Amino acid sequence: MKGLGGAASREMVYAGGGIAAAVVAANAAATFGLQQTTSPVQETFSPVQNEQDAAPTQENSRFISANLMKADVTLLSDPEAKVTIVDFPDIQCTNCRRFATQTEPQRAKDYIDEGRASIVFKHFPVFGPDSVTATMATMCAHEQGMFWEFHYQLYSNQGSANSGWASAANMKDFASEVGLDREQFNVCLDSKKYEQYVQADLDLALSLGFPGTPAFIVMKGDGSDVEAVVWGEHYASFQSVINKKLS
Repeated sequence: MKGLGGAASREMVYAGGGIAAAVVAANAAATFGLQQTTSPVQETFSPVQNEQDAAPTQENSRFISANLMKADVTLLSDPEAKVTIVDFPDIQCTNCRRFATQTEPQRAKDYIDEGRASIVFKHFPVFGPDSVTATMATMCAHEQGMFWEFHYQLYSNQGSANSGWASAANMKDFASEVGLDREQFNVCLDSKKYEQYVQADLDLALSLGFPGTPAFIVMKGDGSDVEAVVWGEHYASFQSVINKKLS
């Protein structure tokens, strides 16, 4: 698959195994010392959160890393990279689209294409039912090895949140447009095959208390030195967090 930065090919794989999402979420929340919330999360631009608030103990950091990587995640680039970045977007979030289309190519060029960092893709569908539908659809595309193609197709066609653009019917049309097997995709989406998977990701993100989307966890590849980040307007702020883990 062509790299998002346009330079190198990358492999998307499943990190196998499974663990109860509730256990992951509870321990992650305890580690970060963040408030769990069930209220809707508003998309926002925020600075990198206070480092002290996001700095867990080394022992608990390793626990989070190990369990994130066991949860059948979508993984981009080398799992043995020195830094792991966990992305938590919502497909209806305009800031997530901006990050994916404007910032992600630069992040890919700086870190992913050269194997310095790997991306673990989790889902944070907080904008409503259509977000859940779209998220399940991306996993159905992933079954056919076209997660990123479908992911960017959705961002290219993003409309106002919960306006109907992310309906199941539209997801099926988008699937055809990117060349997915329509019948297989329809069966996957109609059966809500990935509903529990998506709910587990949502529970995890909520337990971490992220105040907006997109949100990220940045940590060393061995699971130490975990830091939570909510996307700000300046790539340099995000870049400084990654660079600290590389040093």
